[in-house]
Amino acid sequence: MRLQKFISNYSSISRRKSETFIKEGKVRVNGSIVTIPYFDVSENDTVIVNGKRIFVDKTNKYYVFYKPVNYLSSFYDQGDQKGLKEFFKERQNLKIAGRLDYYSEGLLLITNNTRLINILTHPSYQIEKEYLVFSYKPISQQLIKAFKKGVMIDSVFYKANDIILVKDTMARIFLTEGKNREIRNVFAAFKQPISRLIRVRVGPLRIGNLKPAEKKEIPEYLIEPLLKLEKQKKIEPENNYKEEG
Repeated sequence: MRLQKFISNYSSISRRKSETFIKEGKVRVNGSIVTIPYFDVSENDTVIVNGKRIFVDKTNKYYVFYKPVNYLSSFYDQGDQKGLKEFFKERQNLKIAGRLDYYSEGLLLITNNTRLINILTHPSYQIEKEYLVFSYKPISQQLIKAFKKGVMIDSVFYKANDIILVKDTMARIFLTEGKNREIRNVFAAFKQPISRLIRVRVGPLRIGNLKPAEKKEIPEYLIEPLLKLEKQKKIEPENNYKEEG
């Protein structure tokens, strides 16, 4: 296995950051500094990054997490914008499957299973996601009809699987596309300001009774329906993760 991939697979460090650390001479393999990202290593090697050893944990872990508003869908801070590291201090090799934008809230799946991450983030798997959308103004029938039929905005085509109006200013929206800020872009185009946007479901996984910043570990049998999709399609990993919502 390439050293860069080893670090990314068994830690929370991204592949890009792994490559940077390797080239900067901050990685040791069996006591020796290695500066080649594609250096071949095995799970039996001792790999140390910035003075911390990376342990190989083959146990799959899955967490449903309620991302609060005003947090990035990342473990790392960016300027004044906070990441999620304070909620996963012992995160080891956990990664975030998919994204929500900074101002949106709701369900994120945190896992160390890279197969599942690919299934949830690659558009070809068409995993349905459900959102609750609250608007400052009554949601117009014009918006609902256009979004369900499909609408072109700034050269990007957006289409919802379904929209259910719960009350004048609240709707349930079902998407499989996962395009960048899809709901916000459509609502903005129809001059419908959003007051709150919550993702409540990803595939068979629901946020349930979780409150903002709470997480719950879930058993693998709940994930199995998603993992079975991999047998139906063999697709290269999607690296261009976009913020949804």
